[in-house]
Amino acid sequence: MKQTIYIYCDKGVGDFSLYSTQNYFTCYNIKLVTAKHIIKNGIPNTVHLFVMPGGADRFYAKKLNGLGNSIIKQYVEQGGTYLGICAGAYYGCSNIEFQKGTINEICQKRELSFLNGDAIGCIADIAPTYDQTLKSASITLIKIMDSKIPTLYWGGCYFNIDKDSSTHIIATYDNIKNQPPAIIYCPIGKGQAILSGVHFEVSSIALKNYNFKNTVDNKLKTQIANKLRNTNHLLLQNIKAIIEDQT
Repeated sequence: MKQTIYIYCDKGVGDFSLYSTQNYFTCYNIKLVTAKHIIKNGIPNTVHLFVMPGGADRFYAKKLNGLGNSIIKQYVEQGGTYLGICAGAYYGCSNIEFQKGTINEICQKRELSFLNGDAIGCIADIAPTYDQTLKSASITLIKIMDSKIPTLYWGGCYFNIDKDSSTHIIATYDNIKNQPPAIIYCPIGKGQAILSGVHFEVSSIALKNYNFKNTVDNKLKTQIANKLRNTNHLLLQNIKAIIEDQT
């Protein structure tokens, strides 16, 4: 019998990240849930994993602040696993610094606070300023275990972690100064949160097959996907192994 996972699907979630996340977790029974569903029904402890995909986290906060976030946090503290990807990773930190000093700046606190620290992006050393198109995406090397693996970066963060934190670093950005954390694991009560600043869920096949809503992205997707070919499967295998090991 397949294990059930919840994937958040409400205002702010990016269509492509949702598509890629569903493709990534095909071996599970997937249930898409809204903020309304979470607040009304909670998250049963039989749910193997709760996934917050990429998108725009300020909309997550608008719908989940208060009771919604309390339910998610209680699920994790009682033994569940939260997986935050890109915007979902920002959302899992206590502080966000997104494009600080620009007209698009979002510097705010968040309630979940699985990491009592900062999610900082975008990372100018990796990609141009985030503009919601693939023009601001890039392939970057992350170091995970003993491998250096190209993966998709698209507006994500790195993590500023206190020295005394119980947080573990799963992967680092390999080709930028000081190699900051790219993917982290945070023990929370009986459960855990895994936060990823990169889009590890995106495979070259998913990127090539997806029909974006604008011409720019459809022109760029094959070029970017080709850089993931024959390497991204290693990242997918490693991340899946980590998720299963921690859950």
